[in-house]
Amino acid sequence: MSSTTEDRSRSTTPFSSPAGTEDTVNTTNTVNTEGSDGIDDAIPENPFDSESSRILFDAVDQLQHCGASRLVDIPQLVIVGGQSTGKSSLLQSLTDIPFPVGTGCCTRFATRIVSKRTAPGTASRFKITIVPPEVSIEGFEYPARDNYREYVQVGETLGAEEFEAIMEEVSNDYMGIRSGKGPGKKNFATQVLRVELSGPGRPFFSIVDIPGLFVNPDTVNEGEMHGIQSMIVEYMKQPENFVICVADAVTDLANQGIVHLATKHVTKQRCVGVLTKCDMLRDDEDASSKIVGIATGQEEHTTQPICDTWFVVRNRSSREDRSFDLARAEMQLFERAPWNEIRPNRRGTRMLRTHLSSLLSSRIRGNFPNIRSRIQHLLSEAQRARTALGNPRQTHADRQGYLRDVVERYEALATDALEKPGRLPEALRARNKVKAANDEFTRKITEDDGREERTP
Repeated sequence: MSSTTEDRSRSTTPFSSPAGTEDTVNTTNTVNTEGSDGIDDAIPENPFDSESSRILFDAVDQLQHCGASRLVDIPQLVIVGGQSTGKSSLLQSLTDIPFPVGTGCCTRFATRIVSKRTAPGTASRFKITIVPPEVSIEGFEYPARDNYREYVQVGETLGAEEFEAIMEEVSNDYMGIRSGKGPGKKNFATQVLRVELSGPGRPFFSIVDIPGLFVNPDTVNEGEMHGIQSMIVEYMKQPENFVICVADAVTDLANQGIVHLATKHVTKQRCVGVLTKCDMLRDDEDASSKIVGIATGQEEHTTQPICDTWFVVRNRSSREDRSFDLARAEMQLFERAPWNEIRPNRRGTRMLRTHLSSLLSSRIRGNFPNIRSRIQHLLSEAQRARTALGNPRQTHADRQGYLRDVVERYEALATDALEKPGRLPEALRARNKVKAANDEFTRKITEDDGREERTP
């Protein structure tokens, strides 16, 4: 696959190292921020920068890749939000992937992004595949199709034009997307697009993006609208998931449906709130102060706050290309009043990514014993089921021998049933069970008749 953009490992985007530093990985980097309460917080720049953490990350990623998340509670980050809240733009900044950004439906299916750091001197790579649905979803009545399993795309760099072409090919040829309203139309898919990025300048990070919530099915079928809500709720309800709830700062939170869903289905301990488009409030001091109050916990935004941790970020606009220095723009915005009232470690995309990595790392470490125990239990069950099938029957003679054994066992049991029923296993003594049942029935009938005769 041809490349149209500069190698990501030499860019200065949030997931890459500055030019010339690819071969030097500092595993002790920390982000030091002075909180508004005077407490100094030191958070590792990348919590997965240790050998044991990387091993756990790879193990969990392999489990998710093979579909084990349907059987095992695996910790993961899930990003949700309403349409046009800046979720795709935020995801661009977090992952360095040129997701489509615009109004209306941009995300048509769940997307899992996995970033991995490789050895110094290795080439940056990407691999895109499609995997089966991770959750059961009501509301989608789509015909079954399996050709998505065949899709795989690999390369060294992933530019905006190339990714757009890949998304179009995946949507039309493998997911079966047919935009519009009415019979035969399909606007969403239940399968998951998996984008794996690797390179010496990338950290270990994983996140799942869910299509945006909407409440007006103008251009899609109404059942699909309910299906998207069902998908969001199913990901929210999984107890091991951390939910990143994206809400735009311009719209009153009371009018954003994703906030109400999070209130109902996510505990505060599992939820991280992100307020986007903060730069659009630059000339509105009252609205800015209200958002600052929400981010600092000084102002209630719903009858039941969805989380204790809020971040504020600035989105890259459609006029700002990938060369735009978002980190600098965020710093200039949030160092001014009233934004500087928010703790520094809750301001900006870089701090958000670091916080999410820390959450994911600690949850994986804490839950790995339970994950291992669950897998061992499932393995034992599978081994018992495999043993019950008997030895492999790879030849015609083996299969004939197996059937002959079945017939001989049946014959022996039938002979015992007719001639020596006492030799049968207890579970197979049908005549005894039928006789016992008849005797019990006769006894109860007799007792009931006796009571009726004695009744005056």
